[in-house]
Amino acid sequence: MSNLPPVVEAHGLTKRYKDHMALDGVSLNIEPGTVLGLLGRNGAGKSTLIECLLGLRQADSGEARLFGKPANQIDDQDKAALSYVPQQGDSLHWMKVGEALTFFANLYPTWDSELAETLLQRWNLDSQRLIHSLSPGQRQQVAIIRALAPRPRLLVLDEPAAALDPLARRELLREIVELASEHGSTVVFSTHILSDLERIASHVALIHQGQLRLYAEVDQLKDELRLSLEDLFMELAA
Repeated sequence: MSNLPPVVEAHGLTKRYKDHMALDGVSLNIEPGTVLGLLGRNGAGKSTLIECLLGLRQADSGEARLFGKPANQIDDQDKAALSYVPQQGDSLHWMKVGEALTFFANLYPTWDSELAETLLQRWNLDSQRLIHSLSPGQRQQVAIIRALAPRPRLLVLDEPAAALDPLARRELLREIVELASEHGSTVVFSTHILSDLERIASHVALIHQGQLRLYAEVDQLKDELRLSLEDLFMELAA
């Protein structure tokens, strides 16, 4: 366990949409260097939790903190240390791929141009193509390059592999592992692909009907329960 303060904290987060309780008193601490896989059925509250944790959505009650500060009060230096890829997002869609990445490079002092170029080539992305002319999977790849290239202290991905082909998914997982292991970054990613989670996550959190049903180390779960994550997910989310 790290002696450093948590990178992300949630204290009793609650959020209701009319008659639907999206979050019901969720509390957790995410330590530096953690790779957290966030599991849950569609509508379980994963995206709402991510948005509340990042200060993008106001919870009805409770508090979210980033880097030890209220999530909606972080400064520019903290924002430059954070990368987020939402489930659906077409930022700067009128720009060419290269233009968009250059724009973002100017916002991040830690931007790794070599990594950005490597991923462009690896994923066969044409820097002269307009973003809105790309396929959904290609637009997702551009968003992921934009998120990885700053080598952020905190990387948050909401269903990042949903539109990716298997090869691009493997490349993404490899980059996440490198970011966490070599750069000490903290990663939070929601996914429905359990094999991806088992491959790279150090911790798993299960959201069910707005409640945090489980938050634990992956290896500890496997050793103590002798269950696969799929079996555990089916049991807890039943």
